[in-house]
Amino acid sequence: MKDLYEYDKNLLIYKKRVLTKKERVLKIVKNVILTIGIISLINQVLISSSFINVIKNKIELLIMKNEYNKINNKINESSISMNKLFVINENIYKALFNLYNITNFFKLNGSYTDNKYEFIKNFEESDLIKNTHKNIDLLLSKLKINSIFLNTFEDSLNQKINVCNFTPSINPIKIPYITSKTFSPFGLRIHPIYNILLMHEGIDISAKTGTAVYATADGYIDCVNCSNTGYGNHIIIDHKNGYETIYAHLSKIVVKKDQFVKRGEVIGLVGVTGNTTCEHLHYELRSNNLPINPENYFGDVYNYIK
Repeated sequence: MKDLYEYDKNLLIYKKRVLTKKERVLKIVKNVILTIGIISLINQVLISSSFINVIKNKIELLIMKNEYNKINNKINESSISMNKLFVINENIYKALFNLYNITNFFKLNGSYTDNKYEFIKNFEESDLIKNTHKNIDLLLSKLKINSIFLNTFEDSLNQKINVCNFTPSINPIKIPYITSKTFSPFGLRIHPIYNILLMHEGIDISAKTGTAVYATADGYIDCVNCSNTGYGNHIIIDHKNGYETIYAHLSKIVVKKDQFVKRGEVIGLVGVTGNTTCEHLHYELRSNNLPINPENYFGDVYNYIK
């Protein structure tokens, strides 16, 4: 406690002043009250700060709940779309593979027991978080099933495309270069050279010598034969699915044995070689070694190749 001084007017000096007992008590009480006030103020500030933090946390929790609810709504919307897609895929699958009871074939693999979400139980809003996890797991399971469907469809489609690619389906000569309608169709006819009734196992397509001849499907060159009799210069393509095509009386061959060719690829040129009376292409189609009418396999012959 600092010493107090007072001015003595008679002596004209400062003299040390001694506090009375009452003054000392009042000063102590004043200091105590001031200290208590300061401590109380500090406590109020701390309490206010804690209250603000509580309010802030409550607001953040409300925002989080709102965002979780938005997420769940989007998940539910996606789940509904997945259900619709599942029904569509299921119908396609039944049609493709002639299956009519595949309900148990694809089952949701998600496990939704509470044990799986045990780690969430002590969280605030644990039920909301747990339900969100369940919805996500269910959606992922549906996505997995639809993915299986689509992969199966892709494999099936690739197989069918492969079958189509190896099935003869176009005219071996472009339509603009055919000089007249097919002049000798498939079936019995009077042979133009031998003048007797014989089975014509292909069709004759009239075209000028040098006109390009196209492979009518993907396949492997099984035979390349140059001759002045019979078929003359001719090519046989093995399409590896029971189908075989023959291109005869060619003036030129531009492929080699065992070569792989694509549908629409040039394999030779029209000619007049072998037993023939005029320039044309003799074209045969065989299925498991039996001759069949090629015209039934031409499809849209006017647009078969670009």
